[in-house]
Amino acid sequence: MDLDVGLKRRGASTDAALVPMTVLTPPPTPLPATTPMALWHEYHRTGDARLRDRLVFTLAPLVRHAGAIGDAEAGTGLQALVEAIEDFSPQRDGQLERHAWRRIRAALA
Repeated sequence: MDLDVGLKRRGASTDAALVPMTVLTPPPTPLPATTPMALWHEYHRTGDARLRDRLVFTLAPLVRHAGAIGDAEAGTGLQALVEAIEDFSPQRDGQLERHAWRRIRAALA
């Protein structure tokens, strides 16, 4: 937890001494840690862009592993990754990671 240290007036008078006051602020609640497939199912069900973004961040290393060199190729690979997430179908494509890998490799070829 982060500590937010401020000052608080002691007593009711305006000339009272200022004393340190510590306020505990809880960290923001993180999204639950899950597998890419579970994230995709939740994203497919809700359409929540935060879940899609989390999937992109989770699977982004595939872009570099696929051989993207430089910003232009990385951008192309990330665009292919987003498209792979958007059009993925478990019945048709099997594993999300494998489908994303194929789409990224095709975009970089």
